[in-house]
Amino acid sequence: MRSLKKPYRRFLSNLDRSRRRGVEIESESSRLTAWRLRLLTEGLISDLWQDWNNFARTVLFMSCQGCNTRNATKIRRRPCDNSFQRIGYEAKRASQDRVIVPGQVNRFRSQEPTWGDMGKVVKIILGLNPTNKNRLISAFGLSVNGPMHLQLVRNACAHKNKETMDAVRKISIHYVSQPLQQPSELVWKLHKKNKTGALYSWISDLQVIAGIVTLS
Repeated sequence: MRSLKKPYRRFLSNLDRSRRRGVEIESESSRLTAWRLRLLTEGLISDLWQDWNNFARTVLFMSCQGCNTRNATKIRRRPCDNSFQRIGYEAKRASQDRVIVPGQVNRFRSQEPTWGDMGKVVKIILGLNPTNKNRLISAFGLSVNGPMHLQLVRNACAHKNKETMDAVRKISIHYVSQPLQQPSELVWKLHKKNKTGALYSWISDLQVIAGIVTLS
């Protein structure tokens, strides 16, 4: 039976890569033009956000299909259609508070929800109803800001408009920050509570969640 050890280790490796890239960009920041710094920062945040979503997706799929946790506890598969097409369909409908219709499936991965969206993931878990749902809810529902702040900054970088920028400015109160001109600027600000850079604070939160969600 497949184990959550492999996706966990892969995710930790991806987090370490993002951390190293962050250190590299910071070390070069004084020699970079503003637009090049923004370009590198936005690419870094996009990669980190994709890594988080892929990890969340893998954990939820494996939970539905049956697997072992990192400490060898068996998670029983759901007694229903556990194809990626059906799981993706159920997850999307649950994220939208819509009725899950028997027999319906997705055709494409693009029809799936945003798996790492902390405002939707508990709804998705309840809709999928895997046998380890209580562990999943306790982990993904952990009271940390990293995933949500990462998502808001990533969305503002990808969709630059007044609404997304206002959302980033709203969370900037948690960081030592001058007025922001670009959403990517928040990535390098100091978190007031834990005294580390925003990027590294987010990575730490993601790592904590990953450690909990892959255990029994």
